[in-house]
Amino acid sequence: MEAEANRVALRYVAESTFGEVPSGPPKFKDLRYTGESLHLEQTFVRSNEIRSDRQTPSVTRVNLNAAGDISGEFSYGTYDDFLAAVLFAAAWGSSQAGTTATAFDMAGTITVADATNLSVGMWVKIEDAEDAENNGYYKITAIDTNELTVTPAPAATNAADGTAQCKKGTQQIVNGTTATSFAFEKEFTDLTNVFSLLTGIMYESMTMTVNTDGIITVSFTTLGKTETGQTATSGDGAPTAANSNPVMNAVDNVILILEGTEPTDLTEFSFTINNNLRGRRVIGTLGLRSIGAGSITPTGTANAYFESNATMAKFRGNQATNFALGFEDDAGNGYIIEFPEVKLTAGQTVAGGINTDVMQELTFEPYRDATENVTVRIVRFPAA
Repeated sequence: MEAEANRVALRYVAESTFGEVPSGPPKFKDLRYTGESLHLEQTFVRSNEIRSDRQTPSVTRVNLNAAGDISGEFSYGTYDDFLAAVLFAAAWGSSQAGTTATAFDMAGTITVADATNLSVGMWVKIEDAEDAENNGYYKITAIDTNELTVTPAPAATNAADGTAQCKKGTQQIVNGTTATSFAFEKEFTDLTNVFSLLTGIMYESMTMTVNTDGIITVSFTTLGKTETGQTATSGDGAPTAANSNPVMNAVDNVILILEGTEPTDLTEFSFTINNNLRGRRVIGTLGLRSIGAGSITPTGTANAYFESNATMAKFRGNQATNFALGFEDDAGNGYIIEFPEVKLTAGQTVAGGINTDVMQELTFEPYRDATENVTVRIVRFPAA
């Protein structure tokens, strides 16, 4: 029987030691995905010995490692372990109780009942506001007693709103220095006792793409230690089932696109976060001993219909700006992905051809925000 792609189960577990499946054995997690190319790479060298019959006496293996890509459609909770690993974040933060929002002002403030546990740089989510326009996600830029200065500004002024709930975005990750590796298992379920085990898998890069009329997609490029064939699972019984949260799209589930301090309309937004991984090899050892990481290097593109010179002026004037995207599924589970400081490194507004719109096409590069000491922030807001 020939194996079919539709029958391949992909699972993973975090390693405690690089390149080793945790003892136990561990409980693997099923992964939702649209494609994968995880495989073994081997390096061979042909002998340079000269023979009078013109033949090569040997082809010798000199090294190996694991590599490949994983692609998927973005849904809440599916890739949280991978997002943390891409950022080299130690762990997601824990939920905290929220507070009541008592007033909104279009000048850019929200008054809350208790700002004790709120801080500048934190994202909050407003729910159940009397003016529904004020529901949504806001970043705190200043606090004066219980008055929050936020971006974007509330859409409507309401001086006496006692029903709105302010949820704190404490479940967040930012770029850090904690390396995490994973073991992956592929089961070819239409074959009998055929498995593939990959260990020491780390994330070289991640790409997210948000296009009009499309599902939000993610892809991860990996570098790892090795891959072996197996005749049984390396996990403890049945794996933990993947969640069934709905896939997000660019029409219903993108609820905020922020450039600078104002919401903006885009036709495409994509970014890649690269970790500049390098494999470490030593004499006498086949494969990678470990994997080193370089600087976190995000890049991205943001395209829009051209309407004014406001954003292009920042490019022409070498001015810093910022981007933030907010996603929310039908159940109310949400994310904010934020780049607090970026430079627009390329930009154009050109007439590409007859019967077309003039597009504003921008390339950007995030870097460290000196005030927040952050390059990338991801905040999640569970519905419950």
